[in-house]
Amino acid sequence: MAPGALTGAPVPGSDRLSLATRSPQTGFIGESTLFGPTGEALARAGFAAVAISGAASSPSYLVVDGDTVAVRPAGHIWRLPISEAIAAFVDDLPRPGFEFLAIGPAGENLVRFASIADRTGRVAGRTGRGAVMGSKNLKGVAIRGGGVVPMHDPAGLRLQMKDLADRLKRPEVAVYGWSGSIKGVSTLSRMGALPAANFQRSTGDMTYQVLGHRLLQGTDKLRHGCIGCPVKCDIGSRDPTPTVGPAPSVSNIRASTP
Repeated sequence: MAPGALTGAPVPGSDRLSLATRSPQTGFIGESTLFGPTGEALARAGFAAVAISGAASSPSYLVVDGDTVAVRPAGHIWRLPISEAIAAFVDDLPRPGFEFLAIGPAGENLVRFASIADRTGRVAGRTGRGAVMGSKNLKGVAIRGGGVVPMHDPAGLRLQMKDLADRLKRPEVAVYGWSGSIKGVSTLSRMGALPAANFQRSTGDMTYQVLGHRLLQGTDKLRHGCIGCPVKCDIGSRDPTPTVGPAPSVSNIRASTP
């Protein structure tokens, strides 16, 4: 687990945590990036990276509290879905300031596309990170960091961030504040850049062509965003009611730019 080089600094969109392992699907390197507060917590704890090797003999979770690292039993949390597991972690660690990662039953059962999620609903959904945690009997990770991320040139960074803030106000960027990356689905399909059928085709069918329009027109959008980013391209949707043709009911969709 490694925070980004700028994670914890006052840089819009820098709240990233990289989760890298050997892929359970291919045996080669697999990596997924998690947005949200866990990366900043790890950076503020003073870690450039945390490497987890081996496997626990029974269900466990890892606690990183500043420079103190401990392994705790998680038998009472095993088999719980992610949201309930994180609630159980909060009960175990009631002190304020902790951020959490967890897997659900899919990861425990080594499903090779299982994901890891944090308390905000952000997901590291690529290359089977959840299965790797499950193979280690690792139900989750709790992270708390109260330190300050050092900066070499704070004044220079502030100057750069002023320029970046001006760029983020441009219409071609700001538009993502109301659409998220849903807006790009039909565009990518027309460009031949939307893989389909396990990458056997480079364009989606008509379902993909209209999906973005349906979601945008038929949902109540709630704007969220990465720490310190003014664009707020993360769109939370509740009970969408598509207005263009029949479509299955979808709930709790989150869409943001890659």
